[in-house]
Amino acid sequence: MAIVGVILALSSNSGISTSLALLLIPILQSKGYDSSQITLVFMILGPSQILVRLILALKKDISSNFNLGVLALLLQMVSLVALFYSDGHSSLSWLIYVFSISNGLTGGLTLIVGSLITTEVAELKHYGLIQGILKTSTTLARSSLPYVLSVVSSLSDIKNSSTKVLIIISIISFFSFISVIRKNKL
Repeated sequence: MAIVGVILALSSNSGISTSLALLLIPILQSKGYDSSQITLVFMILGPSQILVRLILALKKDISSNFNLGVLALLLQMVSLVALFYSDGHSSLSWLIYVFSISNGLTGGLTLIVGSLITTEVAELKHYGLIQGILKTSTTLARSSLPYVLSVVSSLSDIKNSSTKVLIIISIISFFSFISVIRKNKL
């Protein structure tokens, strides 16, 4: 069933987003970023989300929600890899702004894709049921993944352990979504 891949991909994305909302400040502090840099990261996230939504709203025809979904989940992987390699004390400190922009774009795109994708992978008569399942699974991911990451981080001696887990989850999310495209030959 194609919708299972969509649900897994978007639920993973939601869990990652909530985890970052709760854990990003301690992650950035541990990487040596000061409060003004952290504030700037958050100031970039919101406008990036709004910009991509505005662009999509002005575009009369969105060719495929699958293409937007692939772009969003690819940007999520880029943002997490940038977060992983960023360091406030090195020449790679600029990567945090790559993270901020690409993560903001991901948030804007997945909001649109999550609302529209079910009409492409399921019959319209099941729209309400599928949206209910999607919202339930994303809520579960949003409530459990931050806790899991906190436990992993506190029990692990590995540097950036929570960021590594997020990268793995984003890869699973991306390939779950790609599998839907292959199954539906879109």
